[in-house]
Amino acid sequence: MWGATDETFGIIASDDSGSRIARGEVNVTATVVEDFTKLSSEDMKKAPQLSISNEAIDLGDIDTSQTKPLKYKLQISNIGTNPLLLHRIYSDNPAVDIDKETATIEKGKNITITVTIRPNEITGKVMNSHITLITNDPLRPMANVRVLGLVMH
Repeated sequence: MWGATDETFGIIASDDSGSRIARGEVNVTATVVEDFTKLSSEDMKKAPQLSISNEAIDLGDIDTSQTKPLKYKLQISNIGTNPLLLHRIYSDNPAVDIDKETATIEKGKNITITVTIRPNEITGKVMNSHITLITNDPLRPMANVRVLGLVMH
């Protein structure tokens, strides 16, 4: 799984005789990205390079009584050499959907991602969410597009 992930691990502690003395759980949250530490300088020259048309989607004033979804387009480009892999595209907000979860973009090509926002499902006074892209770009393995606005109830 690429990107943000949560796991729970069970732990059992014992004394020198092997008798259990404690039991518990540990919750671990991590962001999983590709390891680029072994890339040569030649590999880096041929690496894919992520470009995003907008780093933020500003919704302005959001009317949460609106039931019609809002749609926005993001253009994702590969301005590098090797194919750009979008390992995972996701949002941290359940009111935000992205029409693609993964993609491959060849050198010099781009794709369009449609972002759908359901205003009537937004909670709180301010929307400050992210769309996260996990890629194989060694200079930008994780990129965020902010989704923000002021909620009007």
